[in-house]
Amino acid sequence: MRKLLMVMVLGIFIMAGLFCFVLNKIANETDINITVNDSEDIYRLEANYGREQSKRILAYVDAELNNTSRFRNNHLDEDVDLDEDTHFHINTEPGHLEIILDKEENNPESIAKFKRITEGIKIRLSTGENQ
Repeated sequence: MRKLLMVMVLGIFIMAGLFCFVLNKIANETDINITVNDSEDIYRLEANYGREQSKRILAYVDAELNNTSRFRNNHLDEDVDLDEDTHFHINTEPGHLEIILDKEENNPESIAKFKRITEGIKIRLSTGENQ
């Protein structure tokens, strides 16, 4: 009888631990973190979000830059020259996007475009909107 009680108590603890682990895993995958560093010489966006949103976010960035699917790849780490006034570094992985612009290499319009893209990413991640 005592052995059966111990097995039941142990089973309850294991189930509770597993339940907590699963809840934590689900919560961490839905966390959204967006960091913007807008200093005198650098504009940097870093966004972390659920992996399932990667395709949608990268498609948005690609469309905003009129780049015909270049950024829809989930794994990028490269310097990009879109035109003579738009140069940046992009790093992507599922659930992660980082864009860095050197303000001395980009004109004010390019910098403003990336600021608008950042706001669009924030809206899409916080509301789930596509438009």
